[in-house]
Amino acid sequence: MRKYAHKFVLFTFKKSRIAFTGTAKKYFSELLLPDFERIFRNDHTWTRRDLMAFHRRICDLCCTVLIETKRSQKAGEKVYTTLKSFLTDRLESIVEELELINDEQELLSEYNRCWKSYQASVTVLDIGCSYLNENWLKREIFEDHDDVYTIYRLGMILWKSNLYKRIDRFLITAIHHTMVGEIHDQPINRSKIYTALQSIVDIFSNDVNQSISVLKKMTNVFQSNVIQFFESESKTLFRSLLESDLREELQLFVKCAIIYKPAIEPDLCNTLTAHLECLLKNSIDGCGKFNYERDYVQAIWGLRKVPLLRAFADRKKLIAKVDHVCVEEINKITEGKEEGNTPLILSRYCHMLMLNKPSSENKEITLRNEMKKIVDVVLYLSEENRKSFTNDYFALLKKRFIEDTSASDKNESLLISMLAKRLGSDFQVKQNIEWNETNASKGIQAKCQEFLVGISLKVQIDFRVKFIKVRQLEGSINGIRLPVELEQFENEFRLFWSKEFNRYGLNFHPLKSWGELTMNSSSQKCYTLRVNTLQMALLLQFNHQNTFAVQELAENVGTSPETLIKVMRPLIDHKLLIASENSAPLTPTSSITVCMDYNRKRILINCLKSIAPMGQKPTTERNIHMQALDTAIVRIMEREKQLELDRLIYEVTLEPKLHSRPIFKIKARIEHFLKNKYLELSSGKQVIKLSKI
Repeated sequence: MRKYAHKFVLFTFKKSRIAFTGTAKKYFSELLLPDFERIFRNDHTWTRRDLMAFHRRICDLCCTVLIETKRSQKAGEKVYTTLKSFLTDRLESIVEELELINDEQELLSEYNRCWKSYQASVTVLDIGCSYLNENWLKREIFEDHDDVYTIYRLGMILWKSNLYKRIDRFLITAIHHTMVGEIHDQPINRSKIYTALQSIVDIFSNDVNQSISVLKKMTNVFQSNVIQFFESESKTLFRSLLESDLREELQLFVKCAIIYKPAIEPDLCNTLTAHLECLLKNSIDGCGKFNYERDYVQAIWGLRKVPLLRAFADRKKLIAKVDHVCVEEINKITEGKEEGNTPLILSRYCHMLMLNKPSSENKEITLRNEMKKIVDVVLYLSEENRKSFTNDYFALLKKRFIEDTSASDKNESLLISMLAKRLGSDFQVKQNIEWNETNASKGIQAKCQEFLVGISLKVQIDFRVKFIKVRQLEGSINGIRLPVELEQFENEFRLFWSKEFNRYGLNFHPLKSWGELTMNSSSQKCYTLRVNTLQMALLLQFNHQNTFAVQELAENVGTSPETLIKVMRPLIDHKLLIASENSAPLTPTSSITVCMDYNRKRILINCLKSIAPMGQKPTTERNIHMQALDTAIVRIMEREKQLELDRLIYEVTLEPKLHSRPIFKIKARIEHFLKNKYLELSSGKQVIKLSKI
C-alpha cells in the first residue's frame, strides 16, 4: 500500500506480467490515450475523481512487470514514451493550423488560445502523472539518463521544439509590430501581448539549455520597449491576481516572473505586503463590538490561512511577508485605547475562554482550537509585549483564582502548558509562582477548615483562603469595620493565623468575599440577599435606624464615601435602599433610606452582579444574544455585499455561539434590518443586499 497526493485515498498496485511486444505497446496506448484526449479537450466533465482514477492507472502501469526484461523501470518508460508521442502528435496538428495564418493579430490571438489550452492541460497531466515525476524519473536520473524530464517540463520542451521554433520569427514580429502600434496611440489588447510573452518565458525557463538566464534570452530576442512593457505589466497583473484570488494563475505568474527576473521578487513582496495589510485592516475593522477579542484573534490567525498564499508555497520570501504584516499589526500599541492594546486583548480572550464551560464534545474541540489560535497569535508579539501579555494573563488568572470563576482546571492547565511551551522562560517563571501559590493555598485552607470545625460560632461561614504573594490585592480596602456579627470570628481567626502562619500576612478582601443575609420585610415574607462583605456591613447598619447620610454610613463601615457609593448602587437598583433624590447623582450628603415594604416575586436577590447605571436599562442575556446576532448579520453583509436569504441565514448559523439560534429569530432580525433600510431586496426579491441609503 502507498499513500499519494490525496491523503484520504490509498492506491493498491497490482503487478501484472506482460510480454514486451507490439501488443504491449498497443496495450499502453489503448489504456492511456482516452484519458489524454479528455484532458486536452479541456473536458468540463473531467472531475477530481477522474483525475484520481487516472493517477491510479498510471501507478498500476508503471508497476507492471515485463517478462522480456528484468529492468523494473521499463514499464514506466513505456508510459513516458506513449505520453511523449501523444504530445508530439498534438503539437504537430496545432502548428500546422498556425502556419496557415498570415495576419499578425490573428496569429497572436490563435497562439494565445492554443497556449492557454495546452498549458492548462499539461498542468493537469503533470498532477495525474505525479508517480512518474516523483518515483520513476528520480530513478532514471540516478541511473544517469539525462534525457527525461517532469511531465510539465517535457510539455514545455516539446512546445518549443515542435511549435515555437517553427513560428518564432512570425510571432516575434507580430509582437513588435503591435507594440509599435501602441506607440502611435493605436488601441491594442495588452493581455494578448502579455500572454504571448509569458508563454515564451515559460518555455525558456524549461529549456534544456540553461547556460544563460531567461532575462538574457528575452533581451536577445525582444527590443527594450517590449521588455519594459512585460515588466510593468507583470506588477499590474500581480496586483489584480491578488485581488481576484485566482490561485493557479497566481502560482504560474509568480514562477514565471521570478525565473524571468529574480530581482523582481522584492517588488512582488512589497505589493503582497500592501495587499495583506489591507486584508488585515478590513478584518480588524469588521471585528464585532461584543466579540472583539475573538474576532481580532481570528483576523490575525486567519491571515496565514488565506487560500491565495498556497500559490507561494515554495517562495519563502513571499510567505515571510505574512508574518511580517502580522508582527507589524499586532505590536502597534495605541496609547489610551484598549482596542489597540494587543497583549490585553489576547489575555482578555484567554480569560473569556476560561470562564465558559463546554457543554458538549464539539464545544470542547472548538475551545481547544481557539486555544491553539491564541498560542499561534501570541508568537507574533515582540519581547516587550510578550512580557505585558504574561503579566496581564496571570493577573486575570489570579482574578479567576480568587473569585472561583474558572470553568475547568484541566483547560487552565492545558492553556498554560501550551503558552509556556511557546513563550519560554518568563512565562514558565510566572507559571511556577502560580503553581506554588495554588499548592500553598490548598495546604493553608485545609488547616483553616479544621480550625473552623473546632470553634463553636453560630455564624456559618464558607471560608476559602487564597494565598497570593503580593503586598496588597488590587481593589482591596484596608480599615473596614466588619459587622458586629463577624467580629468574634475575625478575632479568633486572626489569633489562629498568627500562631499557625506567622510568616504570612492576612488580608480580608471585602469586595471579593461574599455571603447571604436574611431580610424580613414583613411577618409573612422573607428574602435572601447575596451580597459582598462591604454591602453586608452596610445593610446591617439599618438594623439600628432607617435613614443615614452617605458620609455617616461611610464612617460607620470604615471606608470612603466614593467607595461606598459604588457598592451601594446595586442595592439601590434592586430597590433595597432608596436615595432621597432618585435622579440626582449620590453625594456624601445624600440621604439613604431602607425600603420598609419590599415586595418581589423572587426570594433570592443577587446584588453581586453589576447593574446598569441610573437612567439605563439593564443589559439582559436576551439583549446580549440579540446584539451578537445583529453584529454577525452586519459583519457578513459588509463582507459579502449581497446574498440570498437562505445563504445569509446559513452564514449566520456558522458563527460561533450562534449555530444553535432558531431560524425564525435570525429571520426576524433580518426583517428588522430590511424594515430600517439597512438592507434591501433585489428587484426579483430573491437576493438581499446592502442598502444604498
